[in-house]
Amino acid sequence: MMNNVVKFPTLNRNTQFDDAPITILNDEAINDNNRMVWDLDNTACMSVADGSYPVRYTALDASAVNNQDWFFYTIESHDLIHVVDGQFDVASVLHTAQHLMDISGYWGVYVEALEWNAQEEYFDLVVGS
Repeated sequence: MMNNVVKFPTLNRNTQFDDAPITILNDEAINDNNRMVWDLDNTACMSVADGSYPVRYTALDASAVNNQDWFFYTIESHDLIHVVDGQFDVASVLHTAQHLMDISGYWGVYVEALEWNAQEEYFDLVVGS
């Protein structure tokens, strides 16, 4: 297990985020109050059993003036994404992706990839702007 994974739903360790309810695969959950955009070709989730899984996102902290002091860190959402009948539950993915973008401060909106880590059973989220 990675030692640099931060598991907290906060920004700057002091701002708590409220979670919205997740509704499986409906347009309201995907489009209502969610800026994230599904940018994958399909919703198929190959070789992953149906269930609920954590998601991690690796972000860059570029707040230091000197770029040699910048560093990458990994955060994990307390929200899970769901795989149902071999398909990603898009609403849960977008909800969790937005949660991770809020924590990291990244402005990206396009969910471009979900990479499965079979050994530790979580997804790595790739988001583009």
